[in-house]
This record gives sequence, structure tokens and C-alpha cells, in this order.
Amino acid sequence: MTKEVKKETVKKVKVAKKPKVVKVAKTPATDTPAPKKKRAPSAWNKHVSEFYKEKKKADSTYQYKNALKEAKASYKKKPSSN
Repeated sequence: MTKEVKKETVKKVKVAKKPKVVKVAKTPATDTPAPKKKRAPSAWNKHVSEFYKEKKKADSTYQYKNALKEAKASYKKKPSSN
């Protein structure tokens, strides 16, 4: 006895292709946005930088992340003007 294997017909479905993206040359006006203005360093940033410089002179392996933690104790916050 031989078994007959039925072959199902499979329809090939065409998949719609995505449209190609065409790159447009940028004009000089839109090529680069206006640069943002940098803020002045805050009193905290200045304090940490000075603290770090002092510690770094004494220990060349001193890291900035340690200065952030240790400078907290010596920082005197100024009262706000509001």
C-alpha cells in the first residue's frame, strides 16, 4: 500500500515594497542649527572644581567622582535672593 501525498497549491503573494527614501541635499541655512549658549558654572561647580584641584595636587590618583562626594561637607550654600 502506498500513501498518496496531496500537494496543496500555494499561491505566491507579492509583498508591497517600501518606497525608497531619497536624500535631499541640505541648504547651508538648514545644515547646522544655531549653537546653544552655555550656562555659566554654578557656585557648586566652581567649589567642586577647586576642591578637586587641591586634592589632585596631593594625590595624583584622586578621582572627580570622589570630589563630588567629599566637597559636600565643605560647601556653604548661599541663601536664595527670593
